Amino acid sequence: MAFNNYGWNKSQNDRVEKIAVAKSVAELALKGFKVLYMYAEYKLSCDWLTKVNKLIDTWKETYKDDLRFITTVDQIYRSAFSVPLNIAEGIGKGKGNHSQGYSVACGSLYECITALKTSPFPVPSDVIDDALAVSVHLNATLNKLAVEQLEHLGATIEEIQKVKKQ
Repeated sequence: MAFNNYGWNKSQNDRVEKIAVAKSVAELALKGFKVLYMYAEYKLSCDWLTKVNKLIDTWKETYKDDLRFITTVDQIYRSAFSVPLNIAEGIGKGKGNHSQGYSVACGSLYECITALKTSPFPVPSDVIDDALAVSVHLNATLNKLAVEQLEHLGATIEEIQKVKKQ
């Protein structure tokens, strides 16, 4: 059995190295989550998703035997769940690539708002209002990203002003 300078055999040394790598990956992940919560639209979308989950839980008690329940809940849950996921993906891709994740999140958000508004089951107005608040933040961020991209590409002031007015 081979020993290194510390008197450990190879398998002990490998284990120590794996633990060190796992710790550094965990620290990076934790730092990444702290960064995510610096973004208002991510925090708002997570809070809103919690409300949607609570709404679905209340529906389960009353409407679980309704044939429309499964398809309605599936559509609402999948689209609502993808909003914070796509925001996180956009943030994680780096500054130059935020807009794609944010655009997909906007599409999912609008899909969910439509599903909630057309749902055969009652939806409290605060759930819709919170979704619209997330939408405002996402659209403002997308607009800002578009302006930054135009400035980077050397667009004229008139072109940038058009985007800012939208």
